[in-house]
Amino acid sequence: MGRRKIKMEQVQDTNTKQVTFSKRRLGLFKKASELATLCNAEVGIVVFSPGNKPYSFGKPDFDLIADRFKNESEESDSGETSSGRKRARQEKKICKRLNSIIEQTEAEKKEAEDLQKRLESADEERFNKPI
Repeated sequence: MGRRKIKMEQVQDTNTKQVTFSKRRLGLFKKASELATLCNAEVGIVVFSPGNKPYSFGKPDFDLIADRFKNESEESDSGETSSGRKRARQEKKICKRLNSIIEQTEAEKKEAEDLQKRLESADEERFNKPI
């Protein structure tokens, strides 16, 4: 009981098309993972379903690979090495996180100042009322 060879032609039935897509997508992602593991390669794949829903796979991370692909011309002009690019991505991620923390801290400081002002005005109202 071997596998039968399937003729390569477009599937017409929508249900069959969806089932075939789901099975093939998982197989494709598995092959991409094997390629990344065996060859120590960075792999990124985007596949759109028959319903135009995107599915992505990346090893080590799809977003890093996509960013690298989008910024490839900039990086090739600067002559950076792959370790330099990796470090630059890490620094960018850390800076983004730091900026987020700074914004959060500033918002909390402003909220604390507002609460302090409300507390002081409430104290003044309480002490200035006639007995």
